[in-house]
Amino acid sequence: MAIFTRRVLQQCINEANSYASRRKIREWVEKLNSTDDRNYIATEWEVVLLRTLSKVGKLTHPEETSKHATLDVIFASQDQSLSFAADIAAISDRGARENHPIHQLHHELERRFRALGLKRGGFDCRAEQLSVHSKGRRPEVLLPKREHFNELIFNADFDHFVERIRKEPESHRVYRIVHKSPRTVASIFYNPQHHGATTLSDHSYISTNVIDSNPLYYTLRKKADQLKRAGYIGHQGIIVCDGGAMVLTERRNWDSFCNAEVVHHFLDQNRPVDFVLTLGLEDQHTGTLRQRLVPQLFAAREEPWVGDLAKLFDKTIALLPKFDQSPENAHRDLEFWTNFGENQPHLGGLTMSVSPDGINEIRMSSRTLLDLLAGRLSQKQFIKHYSRTDGTSLFESILSNGRLLTDASVERLPDEDDDVVIFKFGQPDTAAGRFTRPPAKQEPRP
Repeated sequence: MAIFTRRVLQQCINEANSYASRRKIREWVEKLNSTDDRNYIATEWEVVLLRTLSKVGKLTHPEETSKHATLDVIFASQDQSLSFAADIAAISDRGARENHPIHQLHHELERRFRALGLKRGGFDCRAEQLSVHSKGRRPEVLLPKREHFNELIFNADFDHFVERIRKEPESHRVYRIVHKSPRTVASIFYNPQHHGATTLSDHSYISTNVIDSNPLYYTLRKKADQLKRAGYIGHQGIIVCDGGAMVLTERRNWDSFCNAEVVHHFLDQNRPVDFVLTLGLEDQHTGTLRQRLVPQLFAAREEPWVGDLAKLFDKTIALLPKFDQSPENAHRDLEFWTNFGENQPHLGGLTMSVSPDGINEIRMSSRTLLDLLAGRLSQKQFIKHYSRTDGTSLFESILSNGRLLTDASVERLPDEDDDVVIFKFGQPDTAAGRFTRPPAKQEPRP
């Protein structure tokens, strides 16, 4: 449902007794059983990282100190040559997104698109900027505040725009919005070929234009204060994980800062932090949701122990489980479960093997099959998502040919949140089909 599969998370929890208190494990379980995405993804990272670190050294998960500051991890290598304390944090652009007018406009368009009930097409929204991008300065987007949307954007002109779409849903449309006060210059495009609700063309509003005003810097500063209060004597660091933050994978650019610039700026502030490890995620571009990890280690000073730390983290990263999807998709999943409940049907994958005689084998999600049998997934929904191009049910086409099931088995996928049910079908059988004449008798050759 989120970055890591639920089975992997449960395995990590099951192995946590040696380094986590019962109170801490109970806290993890409560957060992971919730769909509050503000806690879920951060908890995922903490649970997985602690378990992985425990594989390469001795790990202690301390309780609160007398000064009421909590350290996430106290680590010692297997040969005791390296030790450190660290805090783990996950950062995201959620705050910047939710408070920015372009995101608020995008969200409102999504809601209105769903209400329209259109079976095709989608919207794209764009807004002009008053100032150009530059380091140290955020561009001003020419959009009103949310409380003025109905007056300036979703007014009678928008209703007319929507009515034209209803009458001619196959035609492209543009709705331009221009006002002097508050200054507004924006456009909403309707594209009949676009699939989905809305798209957002410009994500520059979450770029790291200001080096000390961004989610990464804020988190580093907060965690540094926490480490200082904890009073640990020895090497101290912060591990920053990707909860949907652009800065962790943003490339160095003329108009924005990358994570290396932000971290070095932070380390130069004479804070009691010896190292920062950032763990960003980016698409693998393989046609799947799988993510590629982008780890970077930064040290306040070049000292011999830093090389040992780098080797240790290389080993740790190599042991991490695969990343099931991006933090952004994880947030959307969690939001869906929050809005619609945990008992929504699972629409998993389905593949088939076909011969000239028809379908010989179907491989499908075991969870989808169970949801169908339990009634969570209706027959209508099932046929809609798993049918032939002419809308006919796959299983109906098999049965109408008089072919019956000859074998059924389950292929277990321990690191996935689903298994595969394999159905095999035989040749036409009179038990489910029509009577036929016997094959013509072949005369022996002279």
